[in-house]
Amino acid sequence: MLLSENAMGDSCTKMKESNIYLHIGHGKTGSSAVQSALALAKDSLLSLGIYYPIDSSVQSKASKFGITSGNWSHIPEQSLGRELTNLLKSTTHNSSLLLSSEHLFWHMDSLFNDGNIDLDRINLHVILAVRDLEEMLSSEYQQLVKRHGETRPFELFLHSRGFVSSHHRRASQLLKALSHHGIKTTVINYSKRKSRIAEDVFEVIGAKDAYP
Repeated sequence: MLLSENAMGDSCTKMKESNIYLHIGHGKTGSSAVQSALALAKDSLLSLGIYYPIDSSVQSKASKFGITSGNWSHIPEQSLGRELTNLLKSTTHNSSLLLSSEHLFWHMDSLFNDGNIDLDRINLHVILAVRDLEEMLSSEYQQLVKRHGETRPFELFLHSRGFVSSHHRRASQLLKALSHHGIKTTVINYSKRKSRIAEDVFEVIGAKDAYP
């Protein structure tokens, strides 16, 4: 499997199992396929001790391979750390918690910046999928043309971005922060694993047998 894990996080998991898995995307890395598989396998996951909380209507749509935002939505007035702590307290399943949403990719900062949250006690495992740089730059350019009427030639767009996609720049920031806080992190190269991205996520969370 083409995966990588940070060394600090790996040493932590040898002492205790993860309580919360966060699959955070980013965009254009097969998140919808992952979330459809998770929705279909919700009961099987729970039997393995992994709780994937999801609204029934969202689960129905995802199970039919519709596009959803996963099972997490941003709450502006609450830090991610506080939300995760409350979710752990509210669950009665005595299971590891699994959240999947591309929105998490852009909202992780409140987790790192909340001085009232002890990250060591939350015990996180973050799963991040990335695409090759050339593919992501092309995708971002196409989205700008489609949604915002971008008219600059591709070459000028590349120069304006410094030949680095906004997703890669953000991923680099996140990986540094995750490493700094000793949070276990698995990175999957979607460009090389796109045909089995969902299977890879199931394997990372230790639920290979639950893959539908």
